[in-house]
Amino acid sequence: MTDGAPVIVVGMAPGQPEVTVRRALDLARGLGAEVVFAVVDLGEPPGREAGASGHDAHRVGPGVHVLAVHETLERLVGDRPVTWRVEPLAGDRVQELARLAERVDAVMIVVGTRQAGFRGRVSDFFGGSVAAQLAHHQPRPVLVVPTAPVGFEQATPWE
Repeated sequence: MTDGAPVIVVGMAPGQPEVTVRRALDLARGLGAEVVFAVVDLGEPPGREAGASGHDAHRVGPGVHVLAVHETLERLVGDRPVTWRVEPLAGDRVQELARLAERVDAVMIVVGTRQAGFRGRVSDFFGGSVAAQLAHHQPRPVLVVPTAPVGFEQATPWE
């Protein structure tokens, strides 16, 4: 946390639509908040920083690298007056996002919806959505940004 400003934690996932990042940045600017973008590596044991050993120091998740995430965020942040950073984590997404939010005393957690389709529905059926699990298992508000509203033919308000 910087200068006593509120903190917003944003859950990042591979291939995540940029709208989630843009909405979080707009919200942070309006609140005067710092943004902590959390990238969780599912392949590491819980509680261990991703890439903490040797040559994988910049790797977070299968095919996703902290440097690439950082470059994407730099492009999306552009000249917005928002303080932000990337936090690589490892383990269960829900637990790690909740732990990070607790550690930085976040005012909220922002996540995007999963992609529509069979794969997203199967994943939600077996594991539940990250947003739903966060809403039920930790005390902070969870903002869920719709990334591809189904049956909504008009442009979303932020487009």
